[in-house]
Amino acid sequence: MSLFHTPRLFLSFLFFFVGMAVLPVQAANDVVWSGLIYASNAKIPAPPPVELTGFSRKLQHIFGYNQFQLLSQHREVMDNQYEHWLLPGAGFSLLVDSKKAGGNHLITLQMYQEKRMVVRTIVQLARQSPIFLKGPLSGDGQLIIVLVVE
Repeated sequence: MSLFHTPRLFLSFLFFFVGMAVLPVQAANDVVWSGLIYASNAKIPAPPPVELTGFSRKLQHIFGYNQFQLLSQHREVMDNQYEHWLLPGAGFSLLVDSKKAGGNHLITLQMYQEKRMVVRTIVQLARQSPIFLKGPLSGDGQLIIVLVVE
């Protein structure tokens, strides 16, 4: 005896599976990676951290440093209209606020040295367009902020 021995049962299953096929598929949420980097020059530079290997040459070309140390990083799943996160660092911290703007993210960055704000800017972050921001000088190097949609 078949499971579909009555036309009504068969039609119920058919409508259920057809209905499932036309439900909209949820797009995967963006993930934003943010990093606080200390850039400096060294006679024998250490290899870049794994998280920076995809764009360490670009950072070297843009900022002129040959060594990059990852001070702090954060991955945020952009599953809400507004997102907030903090990247603590040694003496510096980065506060990030994000708002969805169409297919992009409108990001407000505030960098603090201890409790004093030293940088505040608003950027628009899009897929395949990483953002590299020059932060304040520190020691023999410079702080750099990186934002990427993964």
